[in-house]
Amino acid sequence: GADNPHRQLIIQDLKTAEERKLADNLTAISSCWSPDGNSILVVGFEKSSRLKSAGVYSVDVRTGQTTQILNLSDYKNKINPPDDDAFPLSDVEWSSDGKSIFCLFFTDRLVKHDLATGEDTILCRHSRFERSVFRRSPDGKSLLFGVRNLEEKKSRLFTIPVEGGPEKELCTPQEAAGF
Repeated sequence: GADNPHRQLIIQDLKTAEERKLADNLTAISSCWSPDGNSILVVGFEKSSRLKSAGVYSVDVRTGQTTQILNLSDYKNKINPPDDDAFPLSDVEWSSDGKSIFCLFFTDRLVKHDLATGEDTILCRHSRFERSVFRRSPDGKSLLFGVRNLEEKKSRLFTIPVEGGPEKELCTPQEAAGF
């Protein structure tokens, strides 16, 4: 879980099996590689000050240097906090050009965050995104996400263009367990 103090970012060389710890000061909740493979985007917090440091970090793969890109305290009055005190930001993805990141606030919104300007663009809103169902398409043109309908007790998969626009529903599972 997100509160597990043992969550650690580790890279393994597949040829030598050598492992290297990165960002030892961070507890990582989720992560993804940058398009150029030089850094990793991490949703998490500094182990020493969870509430003050929660957000999104970029970790340089070669040097291990961590840089905070986004601090969740800046969003305190903008987003609906989860009822269960869970971490409100469930997933992040890089844009294919590495100039923006996409942030999924699972009780509220899907945001495109411009790294140069710090500007946020809300791509869509839902009251209950599925945690950990969020990916950028290989061609970089679309985002995949899931939305839970609490009344139906079912989830649906959608895509949306990375620049925003109409959502397209892909499917609804027959089971109530979600994706």
